[in-house]
Amino acid sequence: MSSLSHPSGPEPERVYWVRRGIVAVAVLATVALAGWVLSMLFGSSGTTASADPAPNNPSWASTPSPSPSASASPSPSASSSSPKASGTPSAVSLTAPSGKASSPAPHSSSPAPSHTATTPAGPLVCAAADVALKVSGATSVKSGSHTTLSVSFTNSGAATCRLDFSKTPLTLTIYSGTDRIWTSADCGSWVPTGVQTLAAGKAYTFKDEWPTLRSAPGCKLTTTYLQPGTYVATATIPGGQPAQLVMSLHA
Repeated sequence: MSSLSHPSGPEPERVYWVRRGIVAVAVLATVALAGWVLSMLFGSSGTTASADPAPNNPSWASTPSPSPSASASPSPSASSSSPKASGTPSAVSLTAPSGKASSPAPHSSSPAPSHTATTPAGPLVCAAADVALKVSGATSVKSGSHTTLSVSFTNSGAATCRLDFSKTPLTLTIYSGTDRIWTSADCGSWVPTGVQTLAAGKAYTFKDEWPTLRSAPGCKLTTTYLQPGTYVATATIPGGQPAQLVMSLHA
């Protein structure tokens, strides 16, 4: 029988088997330790080589160099990627990419307001106080005849004005004492109408015909001629001074 399968000696067989087991365990432990040491040596060198990046690796560059297009005219994509590369968004947003792009757009000067030519206002309405009245005509009139009475309106003011007869109506009345004989108020065609422009010192004249008869409202006249006597023609405008003409009526 072989000594490997059946050890022989002064000790019991079981003792030899224990010793062989211890030796086997020691050998295996030695081999495992040697393998671990070798794996540590070669594994650490490989890790160091892979962990050391190449100097020219662009992904590890601390400050990426801006592209020419980004410096010339910044685009939305370039401005949004700049904060990730530099890590300071506020600095990127406050710094213009180039001097030409950062200069503010010139403010176009607003056109000067055009002065629209306005038509100058016309002359004002003549004030009654600035209108001088005068009644002229024959002072000796034959009963049964027609006589012409002229009423002049003179602008006594310093400026041109408009004589508006709708605002300054004329009333021409003929009296004999306190008896009203004839009046332009009885007929609209016996008074001036419309507007007359009067320069300073200039006059406008209106003429009426008196047939030496009495008048009545509605442009009516009596058929009986007046008796000889003294008759006074009086011209008035509201707010103005009256003017008179004394006439002597004879047969």
